Amino acid sequence: MVTLFELAKILALNGHTVTLINSPKNIDQIPKPPKTIQPFINFVKSPLPHIEQLQGEESMQNIPKNMIGYLKLAYDGLQDDVTEILKTSKPDWVFYDCAADWLAAIAKSLNIPCAHYSILAALNVCFFNPPRDQVVDMCSPPKWLPFQTIVYLKPYEMMRIKESVKNESGGKTVTTSDTTKVFTSADMFVIRTSRELEGPWLDYLSDRYKVPVLPVGVLPPSLQIRDDKQEENNPDWVKIKAWLDSTLICSICFGAFLS
Repeated sequence: MVTLFELAKILALNGHTVTLINSPKNIDQIPKPPKTIQPFINFVKSPLPHIEQLQGEESMQNIPKNMIGYLKLAYDGLQDDVTEILKTSKPDWVFYDCAADWLAAIAKSLNIPCAHYSILAALNVCFFNPPRDQVVDMCSPPKWLPFQTIVYLKPYEMMRIKESVKNESGGKTVTTSDTTKVFTSADMFVIRTSRELEGPWLDYLSDRYKVPVLPVGVLPPSLQIRDDKQEENNPDWVKIKAWLDSTLICSICFGAFLS
């Protein structure tokens, strides 16, 4: 949701009105947009249907992996609310991710073009969705691509992926046909990447699905599109700044570890 919010800020800065639809807890975690673009960004809270196994949680970050199937089932319950929102707001475009594999069909029924927004690199979208008529060995470089690559999975990585997609507790199991529907229904791909990093993969996606593919960069939190006064008064930053001010100059080393 963070990267989609950053994309919304960029669109709003260019005069486009954006409506972000999500469950209440997820919306509440989004920072307030800068005052200059607040009129262009609307937040719509759509409550998830009650599913006992989720215990009120609404995000993948707050549930164990074996409960993800129930979260996907809960998100399927948003279809009626989203349909009414689209009927009322009549947007020019709808952006959707893999969690809402049903949204493209709703948008098309209302004659609204839709774009698949992917936080994953174009490489992931291509590699894990090979053509159905190809024999695939993910532990060796794919032969079905029109360009050479050294991308492949090691056996232990393949085992981890198989474990991660198991659904032993219940809920909704995402199938290959669900993923295929997400991609084939899109009128455009919007991908969190850049042409400098993934030019051949972007071209392959566009050629395969016969739609435009738009790389939007990695979308880190913007230093330009923000409210400086609001940032300065952020309680977390106030505590951090007070602690930094109490230390000696050049006595702090900052380290960041990313997966």
